[in-house]
Amino acid sequence: MHFNDLTRWGSDPDFMMSMESYEKSLAQLDLYRKLAEAEAQIKNGEELLDGEEVFKTLKKKYEKQ
Repeated sequence: MHFNDLTRWGSDPDFMMSMESYEKSLAQLDLYRKLAEAEAQIKNGEELLDGEEVFKTLKKKYEKQ
């Protein structure tokens, strides 16, 4: 992540990042949120889904007809 320091009138610096870095940070935060949600579901004893079955279902739903 690349940050640029901005100083205004000698005050503490603010930070600016590129749009690409910002979007990557948002995507990473979203991933962390989803992982935390999944961990909570496991901890609460919710039923797990079989990965292969999930992908089979998605493939059937979205493959071209």
